Amino acid sequence: MNQSGKETELILQVVRGLRPLADLEEIGIQIRTQGNVHHVINPPDVVATIYLRDFAEGLLRQRADMEALRAWAKTLLIGDCVDLADEFEDEEAGDALLNALWDLHFDGILKDDVVRLAERILDGGSG
Repeated sequence: MNQSGKETELILQVVRGLRPLADLEEIGIQIRTQGNVHHVINPPDVVATIYLRDFAEGLLRQRADMEALRAWAKTLLIGDCVDLADEFEDEEAGDALLNALWDLHFDGILKDDVVRLAERILDGGSG
């Protein structure tokens, strides 16, 4: 893996909803959608570890635009540019947020309880 702190920080900014998915192209990561098929091509093999707070922040920032939120969820699920921190497996909130990703990916829905969970995570609780 060949990466710099700048590249991983850009990925984290996209995950947190601070930058659009298209900005990943700045570091060579391409996102292509053909019909219902979403491809993430990561030739530089850049990976950033994301935590519950990163995920919660991105979810809340993008929830007003369901199309963008769904593309974001698909990218996190199928892209090889993120690595989920252990807390996604170790904490109950992690399981709920992963289920939310799948719901967004397949059904395009975001449940109110997931929004409340993300708000609690950002307020300092793990859910």
